[in-house]
Amino acid sequence: MLIPALGGGNDTLQWHFIGLRGPGEWLSADTIPQALKRTIPPDLEVDTMHSRRSFVGYCSEAYIHVGTRDSGFESITLSQAECSPTTLRIGREINPTMGTEGLGIFGGGIGSKVIFTKGLFASIEREETCLEDRLLNSKDNCCIIYDTEKKTGFMVPELNSVLLTAHAWASRQPNASKIVNKIPFIPPCTTGGQAAFNMVMENLNLVLREAYADEKELFFMTKLKHIFCAMERRKEQQRILNETSIRVAERRWIRGWEICDIAASRPSNDKRVKLPLSASESWYKIPRENPDMLVLLCKGIADAIQPSPNTVCKAWCPLPRDNYLMASAECVKSLSEKHGGTQGKPRLAAKLYLKVSKRNSILGDCEARVDGGCNHAQSLRTSPPDHEVFLNDGAIIFGKSTGRKYSS
Repeated sequence: MLIPALGGGNDTLQWHFIGLRGPGEWLSADTIPQALKRTIPPDLEVDTMHSRRSFVGYCSEAYIHVGTRDSGFESITLSQAECSPTTLRIGREINPTMGTEGLGIFGGGIGSKVIFTKGLFASIEREETCLEDRLLNSKDNCCIIYDTEKKTGFMVPELNSVLLTAHAWASRQPNASKIVNKIPFIPPCTTGGQAAFNMVMENLNLVLREAYADEKELFFMTKLKHIFCAMERRKEQQRILNETSIRVAERRWIRGWEICDIAASRPSNDKRVKLPLSASESWYKIPRENPDMLVLLCKGIADAIQPSPNTVCKAWCPLPRDNYLMASAECVKSLSEKHGGTQGKPRLAAKLYLKVSKRNSILGDCEARVDGGCNHAQSLRTSPPDHEVFLNDGAIIFGKSTGRKYSS
């Protein structure tokens, strides 16, 4: 059952989904919670519903906590994900061969290399050309942070993940308390990338550590460059692998790099995490189809994206630990713009579009204690949707679409 309610503007409409777990059951009007009944417009007509825009999401307002003081940076540990094993890939090179005389067209052919990769390895070489510009522009890039303990992924601006890694680095220094107090934090906000950018620009000359022995003084900006360069080196390894070979089989794995290794300036191998089919119907394809997108692995951080208080029922706050990916609307919009998507048809890769049913096209805020089958999870499709889907400034969830119950 879909319950209509007025949205945040005069041209918007917001729906709340209520369902039953068992098939073949009927829903009566008594199933609608009283709190929702009060939001139903008394004079809402079908023509009015057709003329209003629909919004999709987990919540209408969400705050990015990556780079904030309560991000859990001091609790980050190794993810314990397994190293990527040897895999079979086909090389992109095509080698023509000459035939034996007398065999005609049957005497020639083409061939390709069969490649057995042993996983990726990132060195710590640095490329300084335009490094500062690339670092600042990373506010518009997307990054996925996956907590193996919580079994939850978060898509956030890349610059925020650089700040998180800098905080993790500071918390592990001999004089940790002194350095952590020097490094600035950003406040929780809906536009985390821009907030991170503004904070970095305001602290370009901040000194984290004075000069000693033969060591120069360490600037905040210098440390961010070192971390960002380490991340770029790992992305370069991903690009090389995808440019020189082709996957042989479809696999529900996400491959990423340890935040702890980057914070400690250690060369490292990539790791992998297998997602169950039921929970990973689509979102693992997002990093797979975006070779420039970094996946960072860890354990122990706070939820990187959190809904605004009292906007999501307790069945979905905190986010269930079922291998969901929570993506900020800011990142979805940036990714869609990169791939040529339109405002009404978000595009997350060359052949990945946000999939939303017309009848279930709006999944916004829900009452704090509604005992209903709230359904916030979304999936992806390979072709553009036949209707427009508009995003607000909150967050959306990718994963298994299922209703969840809250019981007090």
